[in-house]
Amino acid sequence: METLFKRLLLDARPCVSTLFAVIFLFAFAVHAADPVVTNVTAAQQSSTKLVSIFYDVFDADGDTQSVSIAMSTNSGASFDLTAANFSGDVGSGIATGENKQIVWDAGADWNWNYSSNLRFKVTANDSVVPPGMALIPAGTFQMGDTFGEVNSDELPLHDVYTDAFYMDKYEVSNEKMREVMQWAFDNGKITATVATATNLEGNQQELLDLDSSENCQISFSNNNTFVVDAGKTNYPCIEVTWYGSQAYCNYKSDMAGLERCIMFTNWSCNWNANGYRLPTEAEWEKAARGGVPGTRFPWSDTNIITHARANYWSYWIGGSPYFSYDHATNAGYNSAFVTGTYPYTSPEGYFAANDYGLYDMAGTVWEWNNDWYLENWYSQAGATNANTRGPSTGSNRVGRGGGWRYNTGNTRCAYRHGTPPSGSRYGIGFRCVCP
Repeated sequence: METLFKRLLLDARPCVSTLFAVIFLFAFAVHAADPVVTNVTAAQQSSTKLVSIFYDVFDADGDTQSVSIAMSTNSGASFDLTAANFSGDVGSGIATGENKQIVWDAGADWNWNYSSNLRFKVTANDSVVPPGMALIPAGTFQMGDTFGEVNSDELPLHDVYTDAFYMDKYEVSNEKMREVMQWAFDNGKITATVATATNLEGNQQELLDLDSSENCQISFSNNNTFVVDAGKTNYPCIEVTWYGSQAYCNYKSDMAGLERCIMFTNWSCNWNANGYRLPTEAEWEKAARGGVPGTRFPWSDTNIITHARANYWSYWIGGSPYFSYDHATNAGYNSAFVTGTYPYTSPEGYFAANDYGLYDMAGTVWEWNNDWYLENWYSQAGATNANTRGPSTGSNRVGRGGGWRYNTGNTRCAYRHGTPPSGSRYGIGFRCVCP
């Protein structure tokens, strides 16, 4: 094994050998039968730095599969090898059958390295993608600022493994929030006035700041009805607290007949529940990067940003952008959305999606994450745990993605920010995930 990878990655001389692989059976109880992965083997392609991983996958329902792969350099103790250059029978739409092949470009991902303890983990998932959500596959990614540009809280770089999960393609819109809050009100879950909405179960907190002076685009009328401002139904919900975003997830789970993830007694998360919740900070950054390592923004074709790419505030000094990677043609707000009064948010789908099919992972509004914010978290041992869920305590919750009134640096995938969970602003919103 050691000889194989020494030859494979140092001089690429002809060598064909079998690598040991582990089989990982991923079960998601949605269909009558879960997919089964067997016969995982691997071999170097002769005279190349390419590795073929073979497997069989069977599903009694005949569904197509979403297949992902993770790799370990320590005999499977942890799957921590960051890799992205795969082709073949990997990703979504993989039919059941034998002798499936994934090709890994080891030269691109792991050049000049070798190991005698390499293992592969193949995951097959036949669950139906929930409407409006995108599958984020299982695997390891590199978290933090790969450019060493701005903030110490984005360092050190570290590898993080996450299980597969689903994420909303769009930030939760005003209309979706209205629908869920109306259901919650009608079913005695919340109370509301013209100024605020509050949960009635457990530890009561403000969910939405409906005060008209804050320019919230949702109002509550005297006839007990939530109403969205004209023309703003598909704009992101704003003036929502961290508590409000988690409560939305619970009520949406109730409506779908799923288990609640959030316990209102102390606002902690039941990670074993199958309902909706906010993403962890690691999940959010992995999703934002779209499966492409080493990028500054959610798109993979360039490391610059313009107002054609995202809705943000371009900071200029002396007649040009302050940040070298900001190529906006005008200073300040994105001119496409400067109409009327604040907020200058943008409608869903206006900008292109990233490689995972997610929209507005940079700009428009900040997005609440589940985690507590800790400035030096990346230096803590727990930051590298598989499926890390952040610090156990704190005073601020993580916000990610930047927004329409924040400068270019905030829109980078690596940028971290902390806000009190009771805070509500016209520049912060959220999106949901589920297992």
